Amino acid sequence: MQASDRDALKERHHFREWAGQSAAGDRAVRNFTFTGNELPGFRLDRVDRREAAQPPRLTAFWRRGETQAVVRVDVFDCASSDAAHEYLIDALNEFESAGIGRRTDMNFGDVAFGTDSVALFARGNLVVLVRKATPQPEPVTPIAQAIDTIILGRLRAG
Repeated sequence: MQASDRDALKERHHFREWAGQSAAGDRAVRNFTFTGNELPGFRLDRVDRREAAQPPRLTAFWRRGETQAVVRVDVFDCASSDAAHEYLIDALNEFESAGIGRRTDMNFGDVAFGTDSVALFARGNLVVLVRKATPQPEPVTPIAQAIDTIILGRLRAG
């Protein structure tokens, strides 16, 4: 992304208001993974870890019970909370819709963005993207909240 585009995104999403603010301080979660028990009512179908990606990424697909509804969760492992906030701008650039905006009404993440079908947030050094992977309706907010709770627990555990 060109510097001018990055600056425009930072301005549009009020980066200065939230950048550098993290409840985790300098604590970090490394090598985040799922066991399959994190989301009650969902079954972990597939996990893919890409260590060579920058930042490294874990992608997990969760299916609601025996239905066709699938949710994709991407967790990006950044070097620090500051790096996570910078990466959040890159992630926001991936959305073509101007409809994605900051969600101060959500109780997950140090900073959160989203719509009804996508949640994007940073917590500590991690950036998390939760989105529907199938056309079936599936609210993403409860899933984002559950994942954030897991991250908080791991940050506290050190």
